[in-house]
Amino acid sequence: MAIVVPDFLKLKHKYKENNAVDSNSLESILQNEEVCNLVFDDIRAKLKESKLNSFEKPNRVFLAHTEMTVENDCLTPTLKVRRNFAVRMFVKEIQDL
Repeated sequence: MAIVVPDFLKLKHKYKENNAVDSNSLESILQNEEVCNLVFDDIRAKLKESKLNSFEKPNRVFLAHTEMTVENDCLTPTLKVRRNFAVRMFVKEIQDL
């Protein structure tokens, strides 16, 4: 599984063209199943180009509206993910997936 924090402006602009977005609320856009499927299809297309093994490719994707930053301890000062803090931050979403 993957937790994706999309760029809200790009996401809104791209999927408004497909009539998948009818709201300005970030939460409602990210909870829209059609938008999630479109994002996951984009991710799958990029993964096909890569030479990753099947176990390295996510089967499910969660679109998060909370950014991972140094301030909320999800990233180190060198911008690497602190997995234990990220897991604590998204524990409910991980269990749901």
